[in-house]
Amino acid sequence: LGASLGVPWTTDRAAALEDVRAVSVASPTSTHGEVAGACLRSGRHVLVEKPLAATLEAGRDLVEAAAAGGAVLAVGHIERFNPAFRAARASIGSPRFVESHRLSTFVPRSIDVDVVLDLMIHDIDLTLGLIRAPVEAIDAVGVPVLTAGEDIANARIRFAGGAVANLTASRVSRERVRKIRFFGQHRYVSVDLLEKKVEQVLLERFPEEPAPTGASLSAGAGRAAAAVLAGAGQAVGPIPAGEGQPTAPAPAPPEVALAAYLRERRLRLRHDSVAVPDANALEEELKDFIGAVAGEPLAGSSGTEGLRSLTTALEIHRRVQESLSLLGLEDLPPAS
Repeated sequence: LGASLGVPWTTDRAAALEDVRAVSVASPTSTHGEVAGACLRSGRHVLVEKPLAATLEAGRDLVEAAAAGGAVLAVGHIERFNPAFRAARASIGSPRFVESHRLSTFVPRSIDVDVVLDLMIHDIDLTLGLIRAPVEAIDAVGVPVLTAGEDIANARIRFAGGAVANLTASRVSRERVRKIRFFGQHRYVSVDLLEKKVEQVLLERFPEEPAPTGASLSAGAGRAAAAVLAGAGQAVGPIPAGEGQPTAPAPAPPEVALAAYLRERRLRLRHDSVAVPDANALEEELKDFIGAVAGEPLAGSSGTEGLRSLTTALEIHRRVQESLSLLGLEDLPPAS
């Protein structure tokens, strides 16, 4: 590849560092501490693939090495640069509940780490970047399906102040899914990171037409107005009762009942699709790193933020291991 692009290449790490200021480390996670550490200690700026490292000790060493040498240490949490997330960022605000599903087909090259460090770490990073409060409690479960580590995991993270995140990751799915949903006061934002789509629902107050003097919006009038708002297009008729009994009013369809509820409170729901620009997340990540090397602020994940994500991910992994020990699962299925 280097020859076809006219780019110098080498298999000697020391030689590769001779004439460069910045390095992108995309080696296996288990080698991040050694490889990225050597680059930082040689005075180079480093962009290291996620996760920052395989252990907390290695992660802390990298952050300390960067600080000691005044080097930029960026972590490749690339979903920060996903154009769908970037388009949704302003609408998300401060979420009170986050729910994510990150499902992937099995890829053997990633089995040096479990599914939490392989896949869930992306959504951990996005969540921690939005909810700055300290993590108060973590509950997690997982199951090893094809490897010795967990291949599917679910974590519930509770933050100081009451925000909660429910994150699910699987690398044994038959389909790929990258969806994350954010719920906040008066707003809901759904981001499809794979299809690059964003939808939001916002609760708004609107001025209502003045009612006739001395009159108020009755339940019946509210339902009639709601039918128009909801596009029901037809009146709600009565339900036949028993012989000789008066007829009972039919319950309003859910969409009509919701519209009536909102109407009576002078509220409305605005459902929008957010425009997502065409952009390459990897290119944007590299531009951000190069800009930081040149002295501009880093928009991506810093080493410190990467260490926070790693700390949370490893605690989730620990909780998963506790759940597995209770299940008493065998390493491999018995021979048939």
